[in-house]
Amino acid sequence: MKKRILSLLLILALLPSLSLPVLADSYNDVLGDAWYAGAVSYVSDHGLMTGFGNSRFAPEGTVTRAQMVQILYAMEGKPEAGGGSFTDVPENAWYGDAVNWASASGLVAGTGNGRFSPDDPVTREQLIAVLYRYADKKGSAGTISGDLGSFPDAGNVSGYAVQPMRWAVGNVLLAGIDGNLKPQGTVTRAQMAVILKAFREKLLPDGGERIYEVETIDHNTRYPTDAVIYRPVGMEPEVGVVFYAGNPVDYRDYGTLLKALAAHGYLVISPEFPFDTAIFNITAGEEYMKQYPEIREWFLAGHSHGGGVSTGEVVLRPDLFQGAILIDPVIGVPVPRKDFPVLLFHATEDFVCPQAFHETVKAELSATDLTEVIIEGGNHAQFGDYGVQAFDGTAKISQEEQIAITIREMVQFIQKYQ
Repeated sequence: MKKRILSLLLILALLPSLSLPVLADSYNDVLGDAWYAGAVSYVSDHGLMTGFGNSRFAPEGTVTRAQMVQILYAMEGKPEAGGGSFTDVPENAWYGDAVNWASASGLVAGTGNGRFSPDDPVTREQLIAVLYRYADKKGSAGTISGDLGSFPDAGNVSGYAVQPMRWAVGNVLLAGIDGNLKPQGTVTRAQMAVILKAFREKLLPDGGERIYEVETIDHNTRYPTDAVIYRPVGMEPEVGVVFYAGNPVDYRDYGTLLKALAAHGYLVISPEFPFDTAIFNITAGEEYMKQYPEIREWFLAGHSHGGGVSTGEVVLRPDLFQGAILIDPVIGVPVPRKDFPVLLFHATEDFVCPQAFHETVKAELSATDLTEVIIEGGNHAQFGDYGVQAFDGTAKISQEEQIAITIREMVQFIQKYQ
């Protein structure tokens, strides 16, 4: 009897028809091979669209006009918005600032009679017209124009949307549905994700990220400690990063990396440590965070020895941080819980923390939610500005390339977990 049961289980295990579908990311309603799966991952990772309860993305759900402007408002970095004039947009509405900003920026004009109609489904031509105006405002709309003549329903395109629709077809942002444009058709969340991904990658500089000027502030009051603070100009950051320098490296010697990070809209703090060694003040980050109550979410980052020590602070106060960013750490400290998000960097020419050492540190972290980034040709010292480091390897890429890769991955990680 036991042999029969075992044989039956083996047969069932080998049946391909019984294999479970592969899901995209953490959404249980997005199959990995769906035509929109890659776009859903993209908009989720970049914080442009989020799912609903029960791990649902609702790909067939309809996008409203309020949701459309909120997505663009987030893409712009949520700048300050003045008062609005639409009678159907309450002052305390979750989309209020987005509508007011879009109206003041000339992206939307309402639906008539002083109304915006926030709950109405956005049509395909409305979405394309707004994206066209947004790209034009950025100076990246270009001159490409497609031919609408091949679509039988081209005559249904509203006058205001003719040029934007030509632009969208020419830039392959919009594909026909059963051979038609369907300009008055609604936009599903799956379609929105695909259009947004193509729009950002093809037409917006820096992938759509707004890059801010950065103010460098030398905090020399000695309380709680000296620090250098990098703050984006022209916006109020809501996300902050505390950075622990390596040992024995001056806390000001990571300006290139940290200023570039702040330019993406984050408050970045690099505190000083006694003897330039983070272990002597493991809670320096927490002390500074108290001075910025307006920052709603924090990440802790560090390089080399500072990377390991920063993990120690996360262990002490995991409730304070959304995730840890570890740049070739030389110490491995187990994270406070296995699913705590960790971004781990390793440069292939880093001989201060060689590959074998990196693998040991990675194992010691015991993190299941770990994103590993290998920078081919980078070395240990080029993450900072302190020059050549003893026992380090010779970099095969420039510091500019190494920093660019690092910033790209850091921003994507922060956007995913903030």
